Amino acid sequence: MPSPIGHSLAGAIVGLSAVHLIRRVRPATAVPASLVLACVALAVLPDIDLLFMPLHRTMTHSFTAAVTTMIIVAGVTRQVTGRIDWAVAFACGTAVASHLLCDWLGEDFNQPRGVQALWPWSDQWFISGWDVFRNTERRDPLSWATMRHNAITAAQELLLLGPLTALVWRVTRRAGRAGQVGRADQA
Repeated sequence: MPSPIGHSLAGAIVGLSAVHLIRRVRPATAVPASLVLACVALAVLPDIDLLFMPLHRTMTHSFTAAVTTMIIVAGVTRQVTGRIDWAVAFACGTAVASHLLCDWLGEDFNQPRGVQALWPWSDQWFISGWDVFRNTERRDPLSWATMRHNAITAAQELLLLGPLTALVWRVTRRAGRAGQVGRADQA
């Protein structure tokens, strides 16, 4: 399973992509950069269940959690702005779902392997077997072997997701500047 670094980068990709798409669809709408930070936090959040190890990779690692997040965010946006912002809600739900995707694509040496993506409707565990992401080691976290293993895992995640994150950031930033210039010209 990926480290918090890999999950954070996946969340940043989702958040930056959402900002870019919202700006393209609704150019007059201000999209706060905090949406990217919210997506990063939500992409890491499913691992809160590590505090309750018997539940790890179950309810917080399900599509139910992603949909629940989307519904909660829809309610919050309605409360704050007077209307539901489905684009923001969908981005936040997708950020949670990115965690499931990364874990599904990761190595898992713990039994049972994978995530319960269909919880509570199924107790089946799902894993791709492709091992795109190395596992993180949680046993004996202060040992040299564990720290070395997790550092290599984080470096591989940075090499895999870092360039994609940078590319999406660059596209979003460039489009944002072009939109600002266009709005300034219209004034």
